[in-house]
Amino acid sequence: MAPAFKWIAQGLQADGTINQVATIQGVTYLTEHSDSAQKLFNIQVGDDNFPREYQRRTKQIVYDRLHQIFRSTPKRLDYVAELYAADAIATINWYWRQDTPLSPAQLVDFIITSYEKGLIKLL
Repeated sequence: MAPAFKWIAQGLQADGTINQVATIQGVTYLTEHSDSAQKLFNIQVGDDNFPREYQRRTKQIVYDRLHQIFRSTPKRLDYVAELYAADAIATINWYWRQDTPLSPAQLVDFIITSYEKGLIKLL
């Protein structure tokens, strides 16, 4: 799953928008490794809770990146990073439940629209 974190970090550009190419690469990685990724996302035993750890690491990467880009309060940056990370988990789970999955490009279009029309406005 480490490559997915690389694409999360590369996905936020210096102007605060999402890098479509990097994000498609990350989504493609997850779709190509869907079986093993779904198994990891089902690990929720005691301290071994992969979704929680994925969300925590995503939040930290996003927070650090937003902090480099925006002059906003730490609380606001933390809030947006938390929502971004939670949205990433929700999007992955939603994608896996679809009868006819979207292409990575179609899913990234949804992600970019959600982020740029909503979440980014908080900063």
